[in-house]
Amino acid sequence: MTHFAPRPSRLWFTFSLLLVALAGCGDDSSPDASSPDAMVDAGPGDATVDTGRADTGPADSGSLDAGLTDVPEKGPWSLQPTTTGFIVRWESQLAPATVAVQYEPEAGGVMLEAAGSSTSRVIAEDYGPLPPLSMEPDLRGTYYINEVEVTGLSPATCYTYEIVDQAGFTGRACTLHTSDDHTAPIVAYVVGDTNPALGHTVPLFDHQDPRQAEFVIHVGDVQYYMSVVESWQTWFRLMSPLLEAGPFMVCIGNHEMEKLDELNDYYRPFFAPTSAESDSTMDRYHYESGGVHFLALNSEIDMSAGSEQITWFAAKLDEVEVDPNYRFSIVYFHRPLYSFGDYVPRTDARSVIEPILTSHRVPLVIAGHMHGYERFEIGGITHITSAGGGGLIGNVDEHVPADAAEAAVRVSSGGFYQSLMLTIDSDNIIHGVVMDDLGTVQDSFDKTVVVP
Repeated sequence: MTHFAPRPSRLWFTFSLLLVALAGCGDDSSPDASSPDAMVDAGPGDATVDTGRADTGPADSGSLDAGLTDVPEKGPWSLQPTTTGFIVRWESQLAPATVAVQYEPEAGGVMLEAAGSSTSRVIAEDYGPLPPLSMEPDLRGTYYINEVEVTGLSPATCYTYEIVDQAGFTGRACTLHTSDDHTAPIVAYVVGDTNPALGHTVPLFDHQDPRQAEFVIHVGDVQYYMSVVESWQTWFRLMSPLLEAGPFMVCIGNHEMEKLDELNDYYRPFFAPTSAESDSTMDRYHYESGGVHFLALNSEIDMSAGSEQITWFAAKLDEVEVDPNYRFSIVYFHRPLYSFGDYVPRTDARSVIEPILTSHRVPLVIAGHMHGYERFEIGGITHITSAGGGGLIGNVDEHVPADAAEAAVRVSSGGFYQSLMLTIDSDNIIHGVVMDDLGTVQDSFDKTVVVP
């Protein structure tokens, strides 16, 4: 099946970049990065790089009732995997007559079908610059989030799916391993701070194929309006190779709130769980595969001692560790506890979170935000910043401490675009391979976790 459309003209892109260059640009390491009005993440990128399936695009804002279709304009993508199922979601301008997907095991088998439903949402404002800055702005109007829950599947198995009556709109999703399955490897693809319109995100997928993983961990800053040339419409088209590869497990970053209503108009409808489970909200959630537990937090809200999120975090680790099949936990959130590139030493967050980490079996913490790559080894815990997903690369050495012993805890770093492939084997060894957008392995590590 054909997934990608021919590359459109890039004259609009070149013109946009010239305007960005004239206006000046910065990254998340600037002192005012927490202010949405100050966030301008742009860079020269590669103006020749463009891929992704062409979306139908929203109707012209001057004639919102004209040309509406039920053809998916965003997606499909999968999320919320369990040992026996997953959810498929996509957006269209009209509610499809049939909301359903056909699916079969990736290795071959019987084709089955599951049905779902549509939910409308109203976008009240146009977002994103209009042409010639962007050929794909996000326009106001009514849109439909279509969702199908696929159930009754086999654990630790990958499936392919296609939207019924929409040939070519396909994807792949894998179920999680049962708690007692400690023999098969668990593979996750990690990326953060994706700004694909600048040209460096899609090459990451070409060199380190996310389809080799069972699910995708995204450590926040999903899409950048402040890069001027990108919209959610553009983002979904360019990111289709990643979204079609497996369940998308994302945490909230500061760029999810660049526009006043962006979090509720776009981010939450696209990625929020459908059920309000006690341990599964958009701010923080938990899932488990093969005895390894993953906990996602929101670094953009209160992380102080006694806060709802931190109370949940500590209680959840206490809860999962009593399971006889428990192996260890991996934690991820957007802003790193440690970084020599980020301008804010997160001493307050460390004082709250580190005691929780060290009192539980948490060998790995993953973050984004600082546009580059860093790996710290501190007190038996590996802290990784994997934020080279496409935004303008920052200065990873801007705040290297003068004290040699303190500086030595950062064992690897670099100002390059990158993704991270994690493989957890049956011997409780976490293998990590960091690859840049040119196909060069920039770092690799093996971390053995002692499991009683």
